[in-house]
Amino acid sequence: MAVNFFTWNVKNNNNSVFYTDLNKELMLQGIDILVLQECSMKYPITNLSDFDEISEFVAEKGKKYVRVFLNKNSKIAYSYPVSYLNNKIKCLKIKTNNGNEFNIIGVHLYSKVGKTSSNQDLDNLPVRIHIDEYQSLVKNDKTVILGDFNYHPFEANMLHPKFLNALNDKHLITALKSRKGRAFDVKYYYNPMWNLLGDFDYQTGGYKISGTYYWVPKDIKDYPWNLFDGVILSPEIMNELDMKSLKVITKISTNELVKSIPYTLSGSLLNYGHSDHLPIKFNLNII
Repeated sequence: MAVNFFTWNVKNNNNSVFYTDLNKELMLQGIDILVLQECSMKYPITNLSDFDEISEFVAEKGKKYVRVFLNKNSKIAYSYPVSYLNNKIKCLKIKTNNGNEFNIIGVHLYSKVGKTSSNQDLDNLPVRIHIDEYQSLVKNDKTVILGDFNYHPFEANMLHPKFLNALNDKHLITALKSRKGRAFDVKYYYNPMWNLLGDFDYQTGGYKISGTYYWVPKDIKDYPWNLFDGVILSPEIMNELDMKSLKVITKISTNELVKSIPYTLSGSLLNYGHSDHLPIKFNLNII
């Protein structure tokens, strides 16, 4: 069966119409699991009428960092709800209606805002420890990590063996299995987001958006488009990703999320009133 995912940093959007439109779009796309970041809308979000929020996470301090919802009609059960890293990581064990089990880990990792890259890395250092801890707790290594990573796929911390250790090549991961050094032997994860870098759409032959967060660079080392949001998969589940389904979403209902050309010379390229991030969707063919 296919399980359909959708993740979005909604930047504290408290407009009820926004969530009504989002609910319609999610149902149109058959989304089963929804993960939101920076969602400060009061619980329950009645405008997400076709989704149930994971109740165990609702009362937690800092719950707006990551909120997880399941489609009421998807017949998906969950267990072992656990939070880590000041509630910036939310973990669930999922069981589908045909008995398949896997973990979802929703994240909103610390950003570079107001800190150096080194300090950002230190803040996020426990992430891999918590992921390994949760997999040991539920005795299941099939894991989907999704949300706002606040890192490009190619940044050092995403590749570091003490962090996510996430490569862009499934064949290498299958062959090598882990990154080995004198003092470590760490399992690889798969990061398919590398495939969304660049503006050429290999499915349509046309143009596509090349990131999820846009800001006019203030420094020569900065990028206008940033691919901060996405999904990372453990090797036990990476082959179940439908690669053609992995997309950056640029339209919700009738609302265009990206401004038209000519692009702005300052600030964000995304339309005010929705978010400063673009959402991601993808499907897993759970077998």
